[in-house]
Amino acid sequence: MIRELQLRVLPQESASEQALKQVVSQETGVSIGEINAVRILKRSIDARQRTIFVNLKVQVFIHVSYTH
Repeated sequence: MIRELQLRVLPQESASEQALKQVVSQETGVSIGEINAVRILKRSIDARQRTIFVNLKVQVFIHVSYTH
């Protein structure tokens, strides 16, 4: 399954795929082991406040296991 998400993360989280998987897991409720890949489609920096954030539009590839 492929999902698109809008995320607002800290710069150090946006630099690491493992950290991005952790954020996606928290946002979607899917375990990290089921997330195959996270692809960044769009990135922008929000430096309006004291804490700088990175806005990301990501495509998440989730492994769906079907049990019969």
